[in-house]
Amino acid sequence: MILSDAVDKGRMANAYLFSGADGLGKKFIAVQLAKTLNCQSPRDGSPCEECESCRKVNSGSHPDVLVISPKGKERIINVAMIGEMLQRVSRKSYEGRYKIIIFDDAHRMRESASSKLLKTLEEPPPRTVMILVTSRPDKMLPTIVSRCQTVNFYLLPDKEIEDFLVRSKKIPFEEARVIASFAGGRVSESLKLLSDETVRRRNSYLNYIQSAIKGDLAGLFNIVSGIDAEFKELLDRNMEDIKREKETEGYENAKEIKELIEAEAFSSVQYEKEEMLLIWQVWFRDMLLIKECGTAVDIMNKDSKEMLAHLSAERGFDEILNCIKAVEHARDMIRFNINFQLVMEEFFIEVVKNIGRKGVLT
Repeated sequence: MILSDAVDKGRMANAYLFSGADGLGKKFIAVQLAKTLNCQSPRDGSPCEECESCRKVNSGSHPDVLVISPKGKERIINVAMIGEMLQRVSRKSYEGRYKIIIFDDAHRMRESASSKLLKTLEEPPPRTVMILVTSRPDKMLPTIVSRCQTVNFYLLPDKEIEDFLVRSKKIPFEEARVIASFAGGRVSESLKLLSDETVRRRNSYLNYIQSAIKGDLAGLFNIVSGIDAEFKELLDRNMEDIKREKETEGYENAKEIKELIEAEAFSSVQYEKEEMLLIWQVWFRDMLLIKECGTAVDIMNKDSKEMLAHLSAERGFDEILNCIKAVEHARDMIRFNINFQLVMEEFFIEVVKNIGRKGVLT
């Protein structure tokens, strides 16, 4: 409401602080605002997405829209980056009605950079809008925060994410409904779930559980070996990707930061392991809900409802609850860096013991 009114009335503030937890779409909205302000054919306060200006913002080539993100080993915004930005805003606009500067993770700004930016906020250039995006406003200079109009972002209801996916991304309603239920109120998570790779991984993770329930003991250990191999391959790919990223950031010899590359790659794989376990936890939670409330209850795994209803009818409350507890235990073990394959073996044995095909472990 704050932003749409400002756009409609042509009364943009010189600086905004987009504040809220990670994944709520703060940067996405900042970019959408940049497109709207310079769009050649805006529609109902939204960018047309078709004009040359919108296309250039989408490709990152618009001369009047600059996104500043933390760089380097320490992931910071330094004073040199602010100096370069000031040179850009001091020039006449090339194409747009506004110059838009977006600071991503603005709380990672060095104190010297913050002081330099503060002077600009005190005497802002005309027709320039600065948007500071952060999940940690408490880490920023209070004097900078006080000179910005704060826009707080919160978790969104599933219905709003559904509407966004249908309206903006042209996703069929039923598919949007499933994605929204997994997004946890986060726009960025819903966008991530649109990717073919994310959908493939979710389906693959659920297939592991379903195969274990139906299979035998030998098949169980094959599943565990497959999961272990998949995450080892993911670690190798992530290391290569991060190495290339560091080289583009100016690290001529990536060997000098080998430990940093390994740490970042390991962290991303650990996150993916926890995502897999979260998918399983939600799947068992849905089974428990159906067990307690019947098939009319609203669940997250809407595309698996028939299977979950069938399994919940054949299993007891305590057996399903034991599977949820097994997921929580596995997550704790992974956080303590316990051998991943052993954790998975223990987890799947517990699952099969409780809801697997009768006689598998006897």
